[in-house]
Amino acid sequence: MSFGFVPEKSLPGLFSIMEQGRQARHFGGFSTQNCEKQYAPMTTSLYSNCFVSDAAREIREARQLKRKDRDKNVGHTPQPGVFSASSLPEEQRVYGNSMSDTYPIVGIKDGLGPNGARPLRYEINKFVDPKYNPYAQDQLNLFLLALEKIQAMSRSERLSWFQIGGIHGEPYVDWDSSKGIGSEGDRWEGYCTHASILFPTWHRLYVALIEQAVHECMKQVLAEFPQDKQGALKLAVDHWRYPYWDWALVKPGTTELVVPELMRLEKIDVQRPNGVKQTIDNPMYRYRFPLNSKGEIDGFTSERYSTAPFTVRHPTSETAWTQGISDNDAVQKSLNDHWEDGGRQLVVDVYQLFMQIRSYPVFSNAGWRPSSAYASLENVHNTVHAFIGGRGHMSGINFAGFDPAFWMHHGNVERLFSIFQALNPADYKDWPEDRWLSAKGIVSWFDHDPENDDDGTWTSSRDTEENTHSPLTPFHKDTKGTVYDSDGCRYISDFGYAFEELQDWLPKYRDEFGMFDTSLYCKDIRKALREKYGWSAPAADRIRHLGRAAKEAEDLEQLEGATTVHHHRYNEYVVNVLVDRFANDGMTFLVNLFLGEVPDDSSSWETANKLGSVAIFGGTQYATGNCANCANQASSQERRLVTGQITITTTLLDLIEAKEEVHGEVLGSLHKNEVARFLKKNLHWRIVKIGNAELPLSEVPSLKISVAVATATLPTEEGEFIEYGDFEVIDEPTVGRTGGYDSRTDQI
Repeated sequence: MSFGFVPEKSLPGLFSIMEQGRQARHFGGFSTQNCEKQYAPMTTSLYSNCFVSDAAREIREARQLKRKDRDKNVGHTPQPGVFSASSLPEEQRVYGNSMSDTYPIVGIKDGLGPNGARPLRYEINKFVDPKYNPYAQDQLNLFLLALEKIQAMSRSERLSWFQIGGIHGEPYVDWDSSKGIGSEGDRWEGYCTHASILFPTWHRLYVALIEQAVHECMKQVLAEFPQDKQGALKLAVDHWRYPYWDWALVKPGTTELVVPELMRLEKIDVQRPNGVKQTIDNPMYRYRFPLNSKGEIDGFTSERYSTAPFTVRHPTSETAWTQGISDNDAVQKSLNDHWEDGGRQLVVDVYQLFMQIRSYPVFSNAGWRPSSAYASLENVHNTVHAFIGGRGHMSGINFAGFDPAFWMHHGNVERLFSIFQALNPADYKDWPEDRWLSAKGIVSWFDHDPENDDDGTWTSSRDTEENTHSPLTPFHKDTKGTVYDSDGCRYISDFGYAFEELQDWLPKYRDEFGMFDTSLYCKDIRKALREKYGWSAPAADRIRHLGRAAKEAEDLEQLEGATTVHHHRYNEYVVNVLVDRFANDGMTFLVNLFLGEVPDDSSSWETANKLGSVAIFGGTQYATGNCANCANQASSQERRLVTGQITITTTLLDLIEAKEEVHGEVLGSLHKNEVARFLKKNLHWRIVKIGNAELPLSEVPSLKISVAVATATLPTEEGEFIEYGDFEVIDEPTVGRTGGYDSRTDQI
């Protein structure tokens, strides 16, 4: 299967490619023949609520009491339903705004087809490739011109790149009449929600906002073209949706993750409406900030960032910082610098999300909940932020939204969220009356998070109970100030887009009576995930990739060794990370995991036996007066714990198959006792700040590294996923070590 990667150096001359399929009348660039491919049988997983431990219940009850006390003073308790500006407490309302109407985020309604067909958000390499996207040439040109236009808007414009990017963090100002709660001193200054059950839905609306704003700019650009050219170009505009970057998708024929060429080029060719071809600053490479007469960015709290003219990724020097020179080779190196076959961590982590997790609260965010497995969508998202940013803007919550890479990154996060919803249908009792007519209405959802409340945002107090009715400020449904909640953005079809894996309108998903077949739909989604990520995933898919059927137990044992796989079962191992989110004074840091010796020099850790990294996504500069919630939690005894996870089974299998020595020891099987002894001697961990300075383990008492194992049952039919039992923590590899978990004294 080809993934449509465009050869290097081909994009500047893309417009010389002959137009292919401009008048194609299908969605996503797929022919009917491809859409009707039949896939192997597969079962459907059902949504299940996460287990609530006694300890977690005590924490929740304590927080509920705290909320009741607070609500008596504040006089405001969130109510079910859609929120409006008038339903917010007095201190959160905005009056006399120069823009009397709020901006409605309704999605793009152009290009919609029959039976719910919607244009696709393409992976960026397919977006620019006419073999996959019939409008590639025109869409890329119009997209670049629209980005140039929106990035050049005055910062006073509500839909400018500066204002939309600033919603995520600095300069900490109200947007679209969603007023902050002032100096309450107990919430993160910024609208976005992290370590929160609202993380996926809030960012879904954020991406929908930029998509809608850029599309409006594309329409303005279209109007500048000669009338006789607009008809064909309008088709391209109508069918455009914001592309995403799948950073876990390897380059075909390799195990290498690559930075898209469109993000690498400092200059790029466009064709102006008057027909003139011109080379411009590539708006996907960086964003130029609006500077005042002193050469500063008004409202930024950091001196370093307030004087940076451009967004930068992995700046290698002060010259690179001030001139906006990104080192995208370093970005690619960060993505790939892990044990043996580069890039495996992200590939495995993404695939594991869909095989391990069925609970929305667990999947949604990295906030700690008593458990023995710590994977989450936000955990993977955090690590990618750090990998892309280095010492640049993407590595911090407060400035990440300005980097053009942010939107392609979060487009992929939204895709993974949407796939999870489709693969984990809601409980049958919650299905709508017309559940058999489409995929809409059965996708995974949630009530509230029984373990975690939010840290607070620009418009919400700390420990506010989060549920589907929590307001997702500052995003509005209409011009009257009606604020979205998660129920209002449950379905991507409402916003007029889809993804390659989620084309639920295709005829093959209807039975002979025209009813929607959820099981068949999920089978195809799983097949697509296996094709993209299964090459490097757990044992069952590795065996399948080698051409071994999972039901052939004798062959499995011959392949993996008699002590590795028994009766279709094997042991799956993960390393869990639990740590205070503000252990580095609120700034981003990484917990690096190693197998074997760790060099003393932290600058060499990127290439030294590294199993992988868990990033804790924070700010880029700690300032007590500017991040109230960070300052409050950094000094509070009630710390905000977050989690991360790395799956290590594939690496252990590498060692078993190669009979490779580590510290003079050879791992012979996946037996629990043998793996525990091996990891006790060879598993190590270190903490590094952004910029490669070490943060001593002794200074992070909250850190708890644990190893957990679960029984994984191999699928007996083609098309099924592995089934996992509960993860059990193993003490031996970590007990008695600084930052290591000890079941006798620690709770996880």
